[in-house]
Amino acid sequence: MKKSNSVSHIRPLSNNRGSKETGKNSKSKRVSTSDLLIPKRHLKSLQRKILKFGSLKKFLHFLLLTNRSKFRSLCIIPKNEKTIYQSINQDLVRFSFRPDSADWAELRVLARYYGLSICNLFVILLEIGEEGSSSSGSPPFLPYKAKSLDSKRNEMTLIQRILPGRRYISFSLFLRGNLSRKFASDS
Repeated sequence: MKKSNSVSHIRPLSNNRGSKETGKNSKSKRVSTSDLLIPKRHLKSLQRKILKFGSLKKFLHFLLLTNRSKFRSLCIIPKNEKTIYQSINQDLVRFSFRPDSADWAELRVLARYYGLSICNLFVILLEIGEEGSSSSGSPPFLPYKAKSLDSKRNEMTLIQRILPGRRYISFSLFLRGNLSRKFASDS
């Protein structure tokens, strides 16, 4: 039987939706802004959505909420570890906003899992809302086959979960095979 080690970490996420507090201890705003780069061809559609929902922050929350059931079949899991960014020469427009920590963490975890940049994943979600499929003609939600986790001798798995209630994010690192012995001897 292979030896396995795990390390877990839980970090609280601020849920500042609807908060009216202000001041030094307030969680009503994130400390810094986040940026999304959107292709110019989606500019009018995104601006309409922002007007409809009142802010980009609320629209992001809506996109995550309405597409959450589709995330299990989103894209094909990449074969390499490189992040896939948006295509070049798209005349990208920057949108700065302060998303809820839970929404931004969920978007970041999903993007990392599928090997996409955060901006690229947001644009895919935006395209789903516009047309039901990407503008390239191929649907952005494709079925995939999960590989067996036991197929490798040495394995390191990072699991990031947003816990129920979306107030905490959990990080777990699992080491199997020779990796677990190496990390145990280093500590």
